[in-house]
Amino acid sequence: MKKIILGLVLILPLVITACSRHEQTASMPEAKVSKYHCPMHPTYIKDEPGECAICGMDLVPIEADDEGVSEDDVEGLATIKVDPRRRQLI
Repeated sequence: MKKIILGLVLILPLVITACSRHEQTASMPEAKVSKYHCPMHPTYIKDEPGECAICGMDLVPIEADDEGVSEDDVEGLATIKVDPRRRQLI
C-alpha cells in the first residue's frame, strides 16, 4: 500500500506538468511557412522540415517574396537578391 501511495505521489506532479506544457504549445501560433527546400538542391521541395534526400542537409523555409517581379527581371532567368550586409562582405 505504501508503494502505491509513494508511486502516485511521484507520478502525479509529472502528469500535471506534462498536461500544462501541452496546453501552452497548443495555444502558440503556428509559423506561416508552408514549403521547405534544400540549400544545395533548390528544386527539392517538401511540405515539412526535415533532411534533403539527395545530400542529407537540413531543409530551410522558403521565404515569400512580397516585391513581386521588377522591371529588371529577365524572363527565364533566376533573380538573385543579396542582403546589403552580405554585399558589403563581398
